Amino acid sequence: MIRESEKAPAGRRAAPRPSADAIARVRAVLDQQGKTVADWARENGESSDTVHKVLSGRRACTSGAQHRVAVKLGLKPDFLAAAPSEEAA
Repeated sequence: MIRESEKAPAGRRAAPRPSADAIARVRAVLDQQGKTVADWARENGESSDTVHKVLSGRRACTSGAQHRVAVKLGLKPDFLAAAPSEEAA
């Protein structure tokens, strides 16, 4: 059930959240590497609280620190890295 506070404003679609399967794969890789979420966060200069929020799957991670973490974890594409460069033109 979607709470009223989680609904997108009228006229806007809600941003997709990272899929449960993708989050499970990230957790499996961390487990395989013997790393905790806190270890990964420390190694990548991020807050472990932010990483836990991203891995909870309840946030769309559309901007700021949560988006940055989702990109680093491979849960979201890096829009700027995927954009064609001016040199290619």
